[in-house]
Amino acid sequence: KTAEGKLGEALSDAATYTTATNEKFVDGLARSRDQLLSNLDGLFGSDMKLEETLESLEDVLMMADIGATTTGEIISDLRSIAVEDKIDPDDIKSVLRGRLVQVLEGRGGGIGSDAAAAAAAASENPRAINF
Repeated sequence: KTAEGKLGEALSDAATYTTATNEKFVDGLARSRDQLLSNLDGLFGSDMKLEETLESLEDVLMMADIGATTTGEIISDLRSIAVEDKIDPDDIKSVLRGRLVQVLEGRGGGIGSDAAAAAAAASENPRAINF
């Protein structure tokens, strides 16, 4: 074969490989998202005390590879808005959505950020992550 023929064949092979790899990646993300949402639905449907809820949520987030720092910040945010050892599922969703939007947009939040900032981020871009 000529150099052009070999180059064309190599580019075709690379495109096929990239397409297959991207499809596997997208499928893996979809499975992870579905598992996270399923675990969150189970958590929101339960009637647990605050600490039990937060421990379960922490487990769910860690299994979803959210990361230790972000998970810790989410749990801290939720503790700050809990009332009388209870937390409303809508508050959990709002903080989760806001914090994850911050992370995805590269704002991260960092130590010392608060639940109000996370909730504000969710309201700025409510389409980004839907629970």
